[in-house]
Amino acid sequence: MITYSLILLAASTYVAMLFLGIDIDALNTLSLTTWGTIFVYGTTTLFTLALEADQTPAIGTLIGMIVPTWIRRPFDAEVIALLLFVFVQMISYGIIYAMGFVLLPHLLESLQVSLLGEIALPIVRLVIFAAVRESTVAVLWRYLKRRLYGNDSEFLFAVKLLFTKAA
Repeated sequence: MITYSLILLAASTYVAMLFLGIDIDALNTLSLTTWGTIFVYGTTTLFTLALEADQTPAIGTLIGMIVPTWIRRPFDAEVIALLLFVFVQMISYGIIYAMGFVLLPHLLESLQVSLLGEIALPIVRLVIFAAVRESTVAVLWRYLKRRLYGNDSEFLFAVKLLFTKAA
């Protein structure tokens, strides 16, 4: 487990170095602040990949459960679910891109933050990524609950009934 984590951290740090435009041959001449920036970018990349690995299947599963409540024919439901999944992914990534890569750098530039902004940028991007993806999951979950149970009281009744019969 530790070896796997170290490999992921090394790979994400390498990706961060490529993203920052740092030459591999110049590694021994880098300052401590540059190494700190590389570490922050690498770590946030690792966390982003971990969040992505957890949230994408959840979004796909929720969409896969929602679509058959609209469409009864299996083939049509599969095609619509796939298209809706791609659409939801594109919308959420578009929001993340607009907030994290267009608006946020301009905001930090207008605040004239130098080193703090350079370190804060990937962390705030990670927070934006997590917030948008979690919001997507929450909206889909709430819609599925409403679609299947009508309102929260019916859902709570069904859950209570399920656990009462299981005991």
